[in-house]
Amino acid sequence: MPAFLSLQTVLVVSLAFEGWLLMASDGLLKYAAREVIARVALEGSVEEGARGLVECVRLPSGMLRDDLAVILCDPAPSTD
Repeated sequence: MPAFLSLQTVLVVSLAFEGWLLMASDGLLKYAAREVIARVALEGSVEEGARGLVECVRLPSGMLRDDLAVILCDPAPSTD
C-alpha cells in the first residue's frame, strides 16, 4: 500500500453573484499566506487560478503536505 496518494480534482463553477468565491480546505489555508491565495486565485482564468492554488502549496517533491480541496467560482455576467 502506498504511503501517500496525491489526488487532485479541480472543479470550476459559474454562479450569478458579484465578486469571487473561494472555498478551500485547511490544506491550502494552513500553508499559503492570504495575500498569496488572493493573488494566485485572480491570475488568469478561473481554471488557472484553481490550479495555481494547488501548485502554490505543492512541495518540491511534487507531493502535498495535507489533503487539499479548492473550489474557485468566478462571477457570471449579469443577465439584467
